[in-house]
Amino acid sequence: MRRYEKFCLKTAKLAAYGVLIVPFFYTSRLFFPYTSTKTFLFRTLVELAFVFWVPLIIFFRSGGRRLMFLFYCLRPCFCPLRYRLFLAFLSEAVFGPTLNG
Repeated sequence: MRRYEKFCLKTAKLAAYGVLIVPFFYTSRLFFPYTSTKTFLFRTLVELAFVFWVPLIIFFRSGGRRLMFLFYCLRPCFCPLRYRLFLAFLSEAVFGPTLNG
């Protein structure tokens, strides 16, 4: 494996496993100390894992047996139906009605 590929894989794994310890964090400085801390930390870890997971599925497609199942076997397939659904949702979001009374 290349150096950047190892770095991305280790960082994504660390962020994914770090989500498991989120319930144990607490900060009394926030307005809602029990929920705010966990929410901010969870979102940060998920975004970090996603940011390092995307280069793995785009640039490093040829993986050996040593690579994780989660990062390589669940790679999104690009089929015409997904493009059509994406375009339908995008056009509905842009041209759809607003509900702001």
